[in-house]
Amino acid sequence: MKNMKRKGKEYLETNYYDLKVIKTEVMLTPLLIVLPLVVAIFLINDWFFSGFSKGISKYDGELLLAIIILIGNIMFDIPFIGSLIQYKKK
Repeated sequence: MKNMKRKGKEYLETNYYDLKVIKTEVMLTPLLIVLPLVVAIFLINDWFFSGFSKGISKYDGELLLAIIILIGNIMFDIPFIGSLIQYKKK
């Protein structure tokens, strides 16, 4: 198992294209994490003030969409951040 990790690390160190892709992912990480959160917060805010406070059920779809965005973001971003942390440790 250690041999495979060492080979993987050597491959990443020698292949310039893969390093460039990983650096691009690292630079775009804040955008990939923050943008869906901002959109979900905006949708929840709009649902609360336009739908919940006034009692209009037409805005319930916005709440559902915001929950789907939040759950999807949490499910995919936590492993992504964990893999970036592991990559930084190497």
